[in-house]
Amino acid sequence: MTTIVHKFLRLGSSKIATNILWLLFDKGLRIGSGLIIGIWIARHLGPDQFGKLNYGQAFIAIFSAFVSLGLDTTLVREIVRGEYEKSKLLGTGFLLRLFGAVIALIIVIAAAFGLEYAQDQQSFGIILILGFGLIFQSVDVVDLYLQAHLRSKISVILKNTALLLSSLFKVYLLLNDYPVSYFALAILLDMGLAAMFLLGYSYKSLAVRLSSWQWDATIAKSLMQSSWPLIISALTVIAYMRVDQLMIKNMLGSASVGNYSAAVRITELFSILPVVITNSVFPSLVSAYKDTLLYHKKLVKLYSILIYSSIILAIVTTFLSPLIISLLYGQQYQEATPVLTIHVWSTIFIFLGVASSQQLVIEGQTKVTLYRTVLGLTSNIILNVILIPGYGINGAAIATLISYAISSFLSNFIFRSTQSINLLYLKGILPPREINNI
Repeated sequence: MTTIVHKFLRLGSSKIATNILWLLFDKGLRIGSGLIIGIWIARHLGPDQFGKLNYGQAFIAIFSAFVSLGLDTTLVREIVRGEYEKSKLLGTGFLLRLFGAVIALIIVIAAAFGLEYAQDQQSFGIILILGFGLIFQSVDVVDLYLQAHLRSKISVILKNTALLLSSLFKVYLLLNDYPVSYFALAILLDMGLAAMFLLGYSYKSLAVRLSSWQWDATIAKSLMQSSWPLIISALTVIAYMRVDQLMIKNMLGSASVGNYSAAVRITELFSILPVVITNSVFPSLVSAYKDTLLYHKKLVKLYSILIYSSIILAIVTTFLSPLIISLLYGQQYQEATPVLTIHVWSTIFIFLGVASSQQLVIEGQTKVTLYRTVLGLTSNIILNVILIPGYGINGAAIATLISYAISSFLSNFIFRSTQSINLLYLKGILPPREINNI
C-alpha cells in the first residue's frame, strides 16, 4: 500500500507514505479497538446508560476547541517553515494550549452544573470526570512536532501503549459489571497515560527536549493572529459534529442518544482516513505551494483518493447496515440501522471538508474556513429543530448529511476564493490514469 499511495500522489518521498500508514495504524487501532470495546460497553450498559456516556463525551468535545486553539496545523506549518526557534514554538504552543484547557475546564464545570446537575446528576458526574481530560490534551504539541518531521511512528507507539493499558482496565470493568461512571474514568486514564508517555519522551529523547521549551510572547501573538479564526472554526466543526447528540438527549432522551451514537461510531471509524492522509501530505503541500501547477496536481490527486474511497465506503455500508448493527450491537440497537444508512453518506463531504480546510490553511484563507463551518453549524441546528420532532434520530442523521454538504461543497460557491476548490473536486473525479497525466 505504501508503494501505491506514494506512486499515485508522487509526493517526493516514500517517508510520507510510510507516515500515512503509521497514522492509519494508530487511528485505525484506536478507533477500531474503541469500536470493539465500545460495542461490548454498549451491550453491557444498554442504550440509556450508553447514551449518557456518549452525551458526556459530546459535551466535552465541544469545549476541546479551546485546548487546541486552532494551533494544530499552524504549529505544524511553522515547524516545517523553520522561521522560529523550535524550542520556543513548542514551549509557547504548549503553554497556550494549557491555558486554553484550564479555561475550557472551568466553562465545562459551570455549564454542566447549570444544565445537568438538577435534573441528571449521573450525567453531570460523567461530564465532570471527562472534563479533566482537557488538561492532558495540551501535551499533544509533542505529537504535532513528530508529525511535522514525519516521525508519527513514535507517537503511535506511545499512544497505543496507553490505549492498551486503558483497554485492559475497561475489560476488567466489563468483566466485573461496573457502572457507567467507571467507564468515564477509563477514558480519562487513556488520555492521562498518553500525555505522561509523550512528556516522558519529550524529556529524554525529543530533539527539542522539554527542558529547553520556552515561552515567547512574540511567537504567541503571531500564532494567535493566524489561528484565531481556526479556534472558532474548530469550535463550530466540533459543535455541529456533536450538537445533534446534545439536542437528541434534550428532545428524545438518553436511549435515543445511545442508538444514534452506535451508528455514528461506525461512521467515525471511516473519518480517520482523510485526517491521516491529509496530515501526512500537509508538509509536502506547504513545500509545493510556490509552484502553482505542482500544488494543484497534488491537491487533485489528494481529492481523488478521498472521493473514491468515501463513495466505496458509503455504498458498501448502505447495503450491509442491517447486518452490521445486528452483529455488532444486537436487537436492542435496531433503531440505529436506518441512522447508519443515512449518516454514512456524510463521509463524502467529511473527507472533502478535511482536505479543503488544510488547503485553506496553506493559502492563508482561515477566515473562509470559519465562515464555512458556521454555515454548517447553523444549518445543522435549524435542520435538527425541524427534522428531529418528526423523524426522530433519522431526522438528525439527515440534518447532519445536508449540513456537511453545505459546509464542504455548496458554501464554496459563495466565496470567490473557494470557487476553484469545487473545480479541483470535479477534476478529482477523473479516472486515476487521467489524473496522473494532468
